[in-house]
Amino acid sequence: MPAAASVTRNYLHGEMESAGNTLHLVFGDGREVELARSLSSAGHLTLLITTQDVEVAENLGVIRLPRTAPSVRVVLETVVVQELVAALSEERDVPIESFVFANDDTKEGGVDAADFELASPVAAA
Repeated sequence: MPAAASVTRNYLHGEMESAGNTLHLVFGDGREVELARSLSSAGHLTLLITTQDVEVAENLGVIRLPRTAPSVRVVLETVVVQELVAALSEERDVPIESFVFANDDTKEGGVDAADFELASPVAAA
C-alpha cells in the first residue's frame, strides 16, 4: 500500500492539493485539527491522532491520546500506526514480516531472494 509522510506546512501547500481517494493520517493538536476537518469535509477518509477533544464526524475518525511528555507521545503515536499496519496487513493478507522486494543492492554481498518470503500485495490480487 503506497504511503508518504509530510510535515503539516508542506502537506497544506503540496500533497493536500492533489489528495486522492485514500486514507489520510493526521498527527497533531494545532492546525492539524483543521487540516483533518478540511480533508474529511471534502470527502476524504481521515484519521486524526491528537490530544485535543475533537468530535468524530463523517469521514473523520479521531484517536485521542493523553497529554504526555513528547518522548511518551511519540511512543503512543507509534503504537497507533503499528496497530493500523497490523490491521491492514491482515486485511490484505500480507504477513507483516514478509518482504515485497528483496533488493540485492542494500546488503554487503547481496541477498538471495530465496531466503525471504516475498508477499507482493499486487501479486496476491
